[in-house]
Amino acid sequence: MELQHPHGSAKLEVQSNTSGFLPPRMTTTERDAIASPAPGLVIYNTTCNDINFFNGTYWVATTLGIPLGMSASGITDVQFTANWTAVPTATNYLLDVSTSPTFSSFVPGYNGLNVGNVVAYNVTGLACGTTYCYRLRAQNPCGLSNFSNVISVNTSACCLPNQVRTVGGPGVATTATNETPFSTFWHDTRRQYIITASELTAANICPGNLTAIYLNVSATGSPCMSGLTIKLKNTTSATLSAFEGGTTTVYSSATPVCPVVGWNTYGILPFYWDGTSNLLVEICCYQPFFSHFQSNRLV
Repeated sequence: MELQHPHGSAKLEVQSNTSGFLPPRMTTTERDAIASPAPGLVIYNTTCNDINFFNGTYWVATTLGIPLGMSASGITDVQFTANWTAVPTATNYLLDVSTSPTFSSFVPGYNGLNVGNVVAYNVTGLACGTTYCYRLRAQNPCGLSNFSNVISVNTSACCLPNQVRTVGGPGVATTATNETPFSTFWHDTRRQYIITASELTAANICPGNLTAIYLNVSATGSPCMSGLTIKLKNTTSATLSAFEGGTTTVYSSATPVCPVVGWNTYGILPFYWDGTSNLLVEICCYQPFFSHFQSNRLV
C-alpha cells in the first residue's frame, strides 16, 4: 500500500486495506464509569455489541433506530395524545414536550419523561389555545437514539363558563313532516337526536354543566305547542334505531310555547356532560290543532 500524508482536516488518519480501526472495548458498566467523557468519545460496547459515542450529554447507540414522530390525536383544550413509530430494539422511549420548537424550556414533567415501551402517550395538564411541540428518543441498555423529528400540536380554544357554542349547522330547511324538533304536522311529536362527543368537542364545549339549549327556527306555524319538554342523556350510542330511555328532563313548560323565527332560547336545569359520551337530545310536545314548524339547526 502506498503511504500518504494525513488528510488536511485530520490530526490522525489510519490507512489500511487489510485491517480496520479497533476502538476501546468495554461493557456498559465500564463505559458509564468514564469520568467526564469528552463529546465525540467513541467506544465499542461489548454488552450489546454496538458502537457508542458520547454527544456531550448522553451516550448514543449507533444501531438504535430513531423513532418517527406522528401527528397527535385526541386533542382537547388541556391534553393530546403523542404518537410515534416503534423502534425494534428499543426497550422504552423518552418524551419531551415544550412550547418552544427549539426545546429551550420544557412543560413540567416532560423533560425526557420515560413513558415505557409504548408508541402513544397521553400528555395532560396543558393550557388551552396553546401550541406545543414534542419529540422522542428511543432507549435500550446500550444507550439512546438521536432525537426524532419535532411534531407541533395546538390545543383547542379555551373553554370558559357561560359561553354559547354552535354545534353543526347551518342545516337545510325542509317541509317534510317528520324531520324537525318543532314539526307539528301531527297532534303530538317526540324526537330524539344524537350529538356526538366529537361534534361537541369540535365546538369547544367543555365537560361540565349544560345550562341552555338554543334552537334556530326558520319558519313557524300555529298554534303554539303545549307540554313542551326537553330531555338529555349521556349515551354511548352513535346512531338511533329505537327510542332510548333513561333520559333526564331538563325543561318543561306548563304553558303553551310559541317559537319565533330565529334563535329560541330554553334555559334548562344543569345537565352534566362528561366530555366523552355522545349527547342524546329528546324534544316532545303536543298541540290541539295541526300546525307546522321548521327548524334547521340544533345547538
